[in-house]
Amino acid sequence: MVSDPDRVAEARLALRGGDKEAAFRAITAALQHPHSLEDARLSGAFQLYAEIARTFADPATAEKLRAAAADFASVGALYEAAQALFLQHQFGVAATLLHRAQRLQPGQPAIVAELVANLHALLCYAEALAVLASSGLCEGDPLLSYLLGFSALMSGDLVAARGVMPSLAALSGPSAAARDALAGMLARADALSGAIAPPGGSSVSDRVDLGDHALTAWHAVIQGTMLCHESPHGYGTPMRGRYAFVQDSPDLMRQGIARLKRLLERAERSPARVVAAPDRASLILALAVGQSLELPVVPWAPGQEQSGLVTAWNLSAITELSFLEALAEHYPEQILFSHASSWVDPFSFAPDVTTLLYQEITNPFVGGALSVDPETKQIQVAPPRAEDDGVLAEEILAAPIRDPSVTTVAHLFSVLDPLLKLPPEQRVGLGRREGRRLLAHRGSPVQSNRFS
Repeated sequence: MVSDPDRVAEARLALRGGDKEAAFRAITAALQHPHSLEDARLSGAFQLYAEIARTFADPATAEKLRAAAADFASVGALYEAAQALFLQHQFGVAATLLHRAQRLQPGQPAIVAELVANLHALLCYAEALAVLASSGLCEGDPLLSYLLGFSALMSGDLVAARGVMPSLAALSGPSAAARDALAGMLARADALSGAIAPPGGSSVSDRVDLGDHALTAWHAVIQGTMLCHESPHGYGTPMRGRYAFVQDSPDLMRQGIARLKRLLERAERSPARVVAAPDRASLILALAVGQSLELPVVPWAPGQEQSGLVTAWNLSAITELSFLEALAEHYPEQILFSHASSWVDPFSFAPDVTTLLYQEITNPFVGGALSVDPETKQIQVAPPRAEDDGVLAEEILAAPIRDPSVTTVAHLFSVLDPLLKLPPEQRVGLGRREGRRLLAHRGSPVQSNRFS
């Protein structure tokens, strides 16, 4: 295994050779939290990071990095640089800076909150919980108290999460919305804890607890989303139902559609039509959904999303901003189905139903799918399929199931049923008809490996 000091040396060597991209990859890896660099080496490594980052960062971010590198004992400079890095999704380096800032000046609520935000983005919820619990600041700070409760819930500690709720009673405005979202998560967790029993053996039964393999249940608790498919690949460990890299396929789409149909029936939701999201991948999927549910399919237009089963292949792949903005609210006759959802960088709000969770994904129809050339043995990237969209939709519905879900339909029902009995504002999305959609969060108490 390459050590962090070796990565710093590798970055210097690459920079001298003129390969700034390789230098940036190496120095970023060296500075990722957690790292093994002593303070003396850490300062020099960050100076190198700031120097290399000037090539890639916007001027404002580059200046904040330069200021922090020039005065690595300035808590203010470290904090501002970390804020800029958070916006660039450089969470690991930002966490490194904030840990240093906290050591230099402990007891600062803003530093603790920013550090926790980066740890959450890194899926380090247990560490965030420890940082908050040891800070001594949560009892008198409602924001930190909320973060303590959320970190506890995302670590699977429901007792600690419930313990912060009384201290959040006086919150108002956006902070009250965060409190109410946490209260909804706890209500869903309580509903499931009281309704379902532990699994037996190493496989998933129809009724599971909120344990370290209960991906579907925890996804419903945290996102309010019904998850239709858990991957059988590496299920016991390390993936536990999620995908790292997946080449999406007609059979996975077919599974999602079949289970979507059963969930709609169970929730007594009867959409009058299917509304296709504004991209080709979604249109192909929507045509298959419409054919399966025997519903007309219409393309999205402003206002069209308010009534019907809105169908997207992947919300994160859609670039039509007006469509995405229009879906931020629930409507009485609307259901949102997104076949694929990222679990490491999710779209900002949660769909009502999703088929699978991925880190990296390709679509089989619109280009980008990978294969090996049988003659050259080289990896090749498939172009978009030339067939009519309707033909490809029929391919979805005719696909044989190669990778069946670990979970059964009965398991889905055991999760859905108690959550539909909650007050409307605390139900999963399938049971809601008004209000803002729930924010989507990275990860859950169910741990999975991911690519770095």
